[in-house]
Amino acid sequence: MSERASETRAASEWRPCGGGSPPPRGCCVLLACLLLLLLIMATTMMMMLVRSLRRHRSVSSSPLDSTKFLLDGVTLRLRHQQPMALVGTWRLLRLLTSTTTSTKTSSSTSSPSTAPRSTSSSSPSPHDAQRKYNLQLKQATEIEEAFAIVARMKRASVAPDKITYNSLLHHCINAGQLARAFEVVDEMRAAGVPLDLFAYTTLINGCAKASDIDRAFELLAEMRAAGIVPDQVLYTSLMRCCCVGQLSRAFGFVDDMHNSGIKPDAVFYNALIRECLAVDDVAGARKALSMLCAAASPSPAPSTTPTPTPSSSSTSPTSSNSDGNVTRPNMYSFKMLIMYLCDHEQVEAACELVAEMQSLGLRPDTYTYNSLLKGLMLQSTPVQHAMPVLESMYNAGLAPNRSTYTLLLAACTESGQIDIAIKLLEQLRARSEEHTSELQSRLHLV
Repeated sequence: MSERASETRAASEWRPCGGGSPPPRGCCVLLACLLLLLLIMATTMMMMLVRSLRRHRSVSSSPLDSTKFLLDGVTLRLRHQQPMALVGTWRLLRLLTSTTTSTKTSSSTSSPSTAPRSTSSSSPSPHDAQRKYNLQLKQATEIEEAFAIVARMKRASVAPDKITYNSLLHHCINAGQLARAFEVVDEMRAAGVPLDLFAYTTLINGCAKASDIDRAFELLAEMRAAGIVPDQVLYTSLMRCCCVGQLSRAFGFVDDMHNSGIKPDAVFYNALIRECLAVDDVAGARKALSMLCAAASPSPAPSTTPTPTPSSSSTSPTSSNSDGNVTRPNMYSFKMLIMYLCDHEQVEAACELVAEMQSLGLRPDTYTYNSLLKGLMLQSTPVQHAMPVLESMYNAGLAPNRSTYTLLLAACTESGQIDIAIKLLEQLRARSEEHTSELQSRLHLV
């Protein structure tokens, strides 16, 4: 009796908005089946459109971006199972259909010049294939690996281009195989690929390494006949080639560069100084340094570039002026000659160079002072005469390093100056403690 009363009460409480009896259960089931059918149809249509888009993906890129956005909207609605949003879903699907149809129409009515491009997009173009092989060639570390890549390139019916041959020339010169590099040149000419400035510079650099001066000048005459103007990098390679027995010819390149409108910079003069010192030509190194100082501006700004160590690379850091080149000496220009003079016990001449570089606004560094100390020790100079060099370092705000104290302590022990050695050790210990406390304070702040 109580259950029947509760059902009667529940039926009386439920009333639709307009009154009337509740819908029958069969209508609810039918409505749910219709909604499920609509979802299945929408999903099927979306899958068909996705397949169509994948088939025509290579036609255009801009419609595909908008289509992907529409597909994301359809997928989001279906994933969250929003039956009431099916109207918006159908609108998206209609817009998606019109986008795909317009894409097909535009591809079918395209011009004949663009039609082959769309049909061949499935396979890589010759330019893309060349780029792929050239990238592999650039990443090669051995010369045999480089030639193997070019062989695979030819078997794939991909013609090597200028970048390919230049990479091969670079690998040959780095491996010291100049004859093989000229074989590559013969192949370039047979294939109708002209040599450019990079190729000539690479070949002349290889001739410089092999001390083949005659062939280097033959290449220079050939490139000038071809209308290629040499740049400063090529002149530097030629200069290095001439420094072996023909320094006078190397200095003649300065006039050639000026006549060609090229202003030699500090990199060129530093290379000339280094090559002169390599053959023990101090006079030629001084001449090159004098030419660099004469070509400098009247009031050069002090050098703010970091000073390279004696074991640094041959190319000194420079900053560009309005012409793109720097034609004033830097620390490296003087340091090479100062170190050479000190190693050959010519300390007085080295001190004159130090004074000259200071007059140009260049500050000697710790390595320069250590070279002076080394030269004094080689001359068996009493250690008392070397102490002013240490004082000059302190006055310049430079901290002596371990090499500085090692040189001074060795001189003290050889001359029997134990008291000076003890004083130097105390200074070294004090500076070491000061440095340690500074590091600890920095660590504490961190």
